[in-house]
Amino acid sequence: QLLLATGANAFNPVRAKEGAVPCHCLRTFADALYAIERCRGRRALVVGGGILGLEAAVALRELQAQVTVVELGERILAMQADGEASARLKVDLEALGLNIQTGKTVQELTADGALLTDGSFVAADFVLVSIGVRSEVALAKEMGLAVNRGIAVDEAMRTGVPNVYAAGDCAEYAGRVAGLWNVAAAQGKVAGAAMAGDEAAYAPPIAATAFETAGIRFFSAGTFAGEHLTRYAREDGFTGATRRLYFKGGRLCGAVFYGDVRQSGAALTLIERGAPFADAAALLN
Repeated sequence: QLLLATGANAFNPVRAKEGAVPCHCLRTFADALYAIERCRGRRALVVGGGILGLEAAVALRELQAQVTVVELGERILAMQADGEASARLKVDLEALGLNIQTGKTVQELTADGALLTDGSFVAADFVLVSIGVRSEVALAKEMGLAVNRGIAVDEAMRTGVPNVYAAGDCAEYAGRVAGLWNVAAAQGKVAGAAMAGDEAAYAPPIAATAFETAGIRFFSAGTFAGEHLTRYAREDGFTGATRRLYFKGGRLCGAVFYGDVRQSGAALTLIERGAPFADAAALLN
């Protein structure tokens, strides 16, 4: 039996010409050390308004860097937050000194910074790119396996070749490469069981995000965008903490908490169960 667990590489579409400002991805510990060395007290441009890009931006700001974040989408954390949480997070991050610009990205790097796609210019001494990963599939292609964004697998992590499996960041299940640690762990367990001859079937875990830094606390899980969802919300008038629950077909399918995230574990468990409103309503108390 053969398992391909070749992982993924950081994706960087930003191309720097000779003499342009340094541009790197954040993937390894060495990358983190290099960014710290280059950015302390200087001007940094972070490309990508996802969870990792924002965490990096806050960390660089704590190193007294002047930090600008550019995000191609219309809002930050578009995949991990609903519209209200995205807007509030942007305000809170800007209060920390970050400059966040959405609806644009880098068009070209120069020796002094970056020209953006809307024609504006950001002065920078260092550019850090955090916009996702791309599966490492070179070996799979050489073997003749079916490859799309990742190595195509079924519910048992089998590829199209007998006795060959794939799991983790290199694997594509149901048309999606998750690129998340909990998904890789779940797929690895299924692949190991299947390779040992046991019956095993992969079920994608509920997506969950936690962002806790510089006094900001945010949590989301499940589905909170799309049609036919019913939303219930509560805001604490004293602390400003908000909790929003999303239901589909009368069952809890998503939750977004901001400020008070103490019930995040309970919320995730109830989403996994598809709890009815009567069981989930306590999350709003």
